[in-house]
Amino acid sequence: MATVEKTKTRAPTGPIVLHGIPWTMYEELRDIEANWHVRMTYDHGSLELTAPSARHEDYAELIGLMIHALVEGLDLPIRSLGSTTWKARAEVAGLEADRCYFIRNAARVVGREANDLQREETPDLAVEVEITRSAETKLPLYATLGVAEIWRYDGSALESWQLGPDGQYAQVERSLNLPFLKPADLEPFLETNHDDETRWIKAFRQWVRDQFRPGNAGP
Repeated sequence: MATVEKTKTRAPTGPIVLHGIPWTMYEELRDIEANWHVRMTYDHGSLELTAPSARHEDYAELIGLMIHALVEGLDLPIRSLGSTTWKARAEVAGLEADRCYFIRNAARVVGREANDLQREETPDLAVEVEITRSAETKLPLYATLGVAEIWRYDGSALESWQLGPDGQYAQVERSLNLPFLKPADLEPFLETNHDDETRWIKAFRQWVRDQFRPGNAGP
């Protein structure tokens, strides 16, 4: 029988956790249109439901804008799938990242429908904003899905975590998908005033041009 509990969190209202949820029920709940705004994390019968805060979504959007500015400035292909739901074929895990991308394999998925990618592929990069609670418990689920890189931002540090051959994530200095970049170098742009996003992204694009122009090895 399903049970409900409230997990401890620094946010005013925490997530709801349901236990004893069969995979079919998770899929039914996930497919209900009224639930589309709810993030669901399924882990071997436990289902966590959360509604991201405005501050959480603010940082996720800013990180996404920077990723797009980087690939645009360097003329790199990318395929973005936002907070698409990814499910393990073994029907034991499912989740939504704050943002997810195909970068290393972007050329391979060009022209394919999002639904096909959702069923058959795994994103190259997932972004997790952790300003209210850690995404540590999600790492085994990401490993099950085979996501090669996760960017984690806790409100001060932006880190890249790479999936190793042992099935564990380890922090690395440079991004796997954007190997010219140290994600930590983006932290000042997340810490500064970004109320005017137009001015903010213009300043970031100028930084990209300065750092990665021809002849400059970058930071």
